[in-house]
Amino acid sequence: MFATIGFRTGPGRADWSICCADEDWAQPYLVDTVWLDRQAQAGWADMWRYAAEHFRDQHIVVGYKLMVEPNAAAFHLGIYDPAVFYRDYAGSTYDWNSFFPAIIAAIREVDSQTPILVSADDFSSIEWLPYVNLVTDERTLYYVDQYAPHAYTHQDASAIFSYPGTFDTDFDGDSEVFDLAWLEDHLNGIDAFMAQTGEHVAVEEFGVNRWSPGAVNYLSDEMALFEARNLNYAIWEWASSWKEYSVEVNDFNGKFGTDSENVNEMDNELLDVLISYWARNTLRPSMVNWAQN
Repeated sequence: MFATIGFRTGPGRADWSICCADEDWAQPYLVDTVWLDRQAQAGWADMWRYAAEHFRDQHIVVGYKLMVEPNAAAFHLGIYDPAVFYRDYAGSTYDWNSFFPAIIAAIREVDSQTPILVSADDFSSIEWLPYVNLVTDERTLYYVDQYAPHAYTHQDASAIFSYPGTFDTDFDGDSEVFDLAWLEDHLNGIDAFMAQTGEHVAVEEFGVNRWSPGAVNYLSDEMALFEARNLNYAIWEWASSWKEYSVEVNDFNGKFGTDSENVNEMDNELLDVLISYWARNTLRPSMVNWAQN
């Protein structure tokens, strides 16, 4: 097994800034001042220097993920258009591009070898990838989290959107056809970035609520497109080591299959798709039977 180390929380930032900012119960615990405070940002770099010094000789660590889903533009400013954001806020404390280079520099003071993973703002989305400032560090890699379209991948058990289907995929008020061609067009953003920069891009997270209609075909088509692009990719099952919680929160756990009522691990079509694609990994296969662990 190999692991990527990443922080959701740190100086000036709490988990609730990602998952629960709109929930009343989370407000007493909500801290997201890292996007307003250069001192907190310096503290984030100090945190990473400490972590890198501790983990630099751990052979199971394959990379350092600087922040899980930077989200200053959406969380603080309600801006989802990168052109608008960088027109008005480039170089500000909200700008991830003005934040992460200092983290890289801090890590490299103590660890020159471990790869560093950098994404764009807007929860590491593909749309914002072209706006990431490249760094000269030759062991820095770029990645995206691919959960688009959010209306499909994150729908609750009522599950009204299907793949393929027709619905408003981008919240602009108009419906689009959501199918293989839509996915291909969306991933073209990665192609364009790689062609323009010469950098490789990984899909560090992807997934779908397991009960979404057509989820099996969605995963199969998406992973086929990843493979066609020679992308490294990792499913995110949102599972917890706390058994009670992992049973209650199981939206993305493909081990439970497509029935929203089932909370037991079982052989199922979602798992079959994942295993069939991961079976192609002959370069450095995992020693763990994913289906059983």
